[in-house]
Amino acid sequence: MNYTQQVKTVIGDRLNYHIPRISDTASALSMSSRTLSRKLTREKTRFKQVAVDHIMTLSVPSILHEDFSIEEVSSRAGYANPGSFIKAFYRWSGKTPHQYRMSALALDKLMIE
Repeated sequence: MNYTQQVKTVIGDRLNYHIPRISDTASALSMSSRTLSRKLTREKTRFKQVAVDHIMTLSVPSILHEDFSIEEVSSRAGYANPGSFIKAFYRWSGKTPHQYRMSALALDKLMIE
């Protein structure tokens, strides 16, 4: 398993209403933050990029579930401020979480008809 995948595994295991720091993730992988950064650089990525991508990917099912408010989704994703989550999700997907949810619902409706 490459280091990018290992970071995603640690983030998934530890994402519980807070965004893991590189130091915590590196410690879980028994290495220093600098070593983890170097290993990710060799894989042509950065910790923040891997973390945000994985957190957003993990957030999609909750966004698509209408019972969860965007505030709940942002909190579960580790964001203290829903506005920050909305901006990060927009940068990641090109849509706000609400737009993403509405697009998916519209697509589901079309497929049913």
